Amino acid sequence: MKTIKTGVIGCGLIAQMEWLPYLHELEEYEVVAVQDISRRAAEHCAKQYQAPYVFDDWRELIRHPEIEAVVILNQCHTEVCIEAVRNKKHVIVEKPLCENVNQAKRIEEAVCEENIVFMIGEMKRYDPGFLYAADIIAQMKSIRMLRFRDYCDGLVRSQNEILETVRRTDVDADLKNKLNQEFWEGMDAATGDIPTEYYYHLLTGGAHDIAMLRAIMGDPERVSYCDIWNGGNELEAAMVYGDKTRAFLEVGYTNHKWFDEEFVVYGEDQTVHVQFPNPYLKNAPTMITVKRMEGNMVVEEKIETSYQEAFRNELLHFYNCICNNLEPVTNVREARMDLELMAGILKAYQKE
Repeated sequence: MKTIKTGVIGCGLIAQMEWLPYLHELEEYEVVAVQDISRRAAEHCAKQYQAPYVFDDWRELIRHPEIEAVVILNQCHTEVCIEAVRNKKHVIVEKPLCENVNQAKRIEEAVCEENIVFMIGEMKRYDPGFLYAADIIAQMKSIRMLRFRDYCDGLVRSQNEILETVRRTDVDADLKNKLNQEFWEGMDAATGDIPTEYYYHLLTGGAHDIAMLRAIMGDPERVSYCDIWNGGNELEAAMVYGDKTRAFLEVGYTNHKWFDEEFVVYGEDQTVHVQFPNPYLKNAPTMITVKRMEGNMVVEEKIETSYQEAFRNELLHFYNCICNNLEPVTNVREARMDLELMAGILKAYQKE
């Protein structure tokens, strides 16, 4: 079996909670290098996962000759992605791909020039429950309405109880501010006259929901409505799919400790309800509830398809794409189109 020598850029919370444990567990990968702006976090991860090389600069990691694939988990992805592609590294990058459509087009152009695998870490697209539900939905008669919701606290309150991660307490405040400013400037380019904070939760919290909606239904004809309130903490959008179908997206940031992400698809004689667990709870199953008519009876089924972990599954998909020269399901083109739909949602808000 081929082992992919891998470098990880960004050793923050999501790296420590999800990516590094699965990269270490899977025999398909060998973590040979890590990088972070925090030497403390990088050295902790290198020691825990036996990575021989630790870098302060992501450019040095990308140029290292042993590294075949790069996992990009830092804050601002655009330049890192482009540099990795130009150095002919396979890339998997945490969602969202970047902050705006123009950045996505630059990355896509670079990817098209090289013979490498480039994948976005939209882990819910690899969730066994989502895949099972998507097959049912594909067979549904006359879909009337879809409702997607992500309404939680960004996992802030549950995270430390699940795993206490090493924080970037050794990073200079000016450097942190510079990187934050770069990220917000990337969002500024997408928002126009809308306050940038109105986009933040759509980009970070709604990205999975946009990707799943498009996987099920494709692109809408148009976004008919968007409202954003409470300083950007809540967003609702409506999308048109022909004369008989509408899709709704609800994104909110709350003080709830419980995780609340789900979608419901309403058909002519059947409803499919998909409820996702807290992604930090390893191997927790996604719950599917199917309610349908059989003659004059109402039948309800509750289904737990698998305890397989979505983060692990997407890494196996990435490996398969590298070994067999395949295009990933969550590829750069799809990520750019997700961002275009988000731009359409913001445009609908501007019209209100």
